[in-house]
Amino acid sequence: MRRIVVLAAGLLALAIPALQVKSQVAQPIAASIAARSPEQLDQLLGPVALYPDPLIAQILPAATLPSQIVMADRYVQQGMSLDVIDQQPWDPSVKALARYPELLRWMDTNLAWTTDVGQAYTFQQADVMNAIQRLRYRAMSMGNLQSSPQQTVYNNNGVIEVVPANPQVIYVPVYQPQVVYTQPASRPGVYVSFGLGVTIGSWLNHDVDWRDHRVVEWRRNNPRPNNWWYHQPNEREHVTVVNNTTVINNRNDRGRANWPTHREPAPAPVDHNPRVETRNVRTPQPPSYSRPTRQPQQAPHWSGDREGRSRP
Repeated sequence: MRRIVVLAAGLLALAIPALQVKSQVAQPIAASIAARSPEQLDQLLGPVALYPDPLIAQILPAATLPSQIVMADRYVQQGMSLDVIDQQPWDPSVKALARYPELLRWMDTNLAWTTDVGQAYTFQQADVMNAIQRLRYRAMSMGNLQSSPQQTVYNNNGVIEVVPANPQVIYVPVYQPQVVYTQPASRPGVYVSFGLGVTIGSWLNHDVDWRDHRVVEWRRNNPRPNNWWYHQPNEREHVTVVNNTTVINNRNDRGRANWPTHREPAPAPVDHNPRVETRNVRTPQPPSYSRPTRQPQQAPHWSGDREGRSRP
């Protein structure tokens, strides 16, 4: 019995230092990720805050996978067909961005920005959603975010949504972040223009649920409800989450259906230590696109001004 007690004490003595080392290693990792301030998030998200909701819902989860962004852009630049891209073991959001090569290329070129957005979305999801809403309100108050033939803008009790005006075509706005959020528009559209329309397909399978600060992923067996974009937020089926599954409650309580959400981000490690510094965010210019020359239903193909694309 005495030998057993001595052996147990020896094993305990060996285990304690190992546990201490493990604890000491884990703490700096969490402490190294400092929460970004609202001002930093505004600067970071300014280039894309006015994009349509379905595109933002693809950009945010895709930004958490910068290595896949790089690989997808290389495939597109090499002329690989979309069928080949669809066979890759990538996240659906990254595959979707391959349909918008100028946007994908811009995220690859500005990889530091993409990585920062991915980290912010992972650890400060609600703050990221609030920053986008804050920026949209600012642009709207300046007259730079309005409904147009390309997009429909809803403002319902402070929740601002930007959805395609044509359910078959999506347009990407072209603007300068340092202008649209600070300078009032002298006339509609003076600071915001649009490129050619791009076809909306089944790959555009993410949406933003602003009410609960979540990105919803629609799938083949659980498609987007009809007219989802064109209901006012207060008229739309309410989205809640039960056991990591999005549950959409029918407005008239006639039924309910389960919809999968995108992966659950890890909880944010909030660091209140003033000695931990957060790096300044360098805001890249959004990609530029050529102006539309045809009606939406006649312009299903992407067209970007590659030579005129902004550089970081």
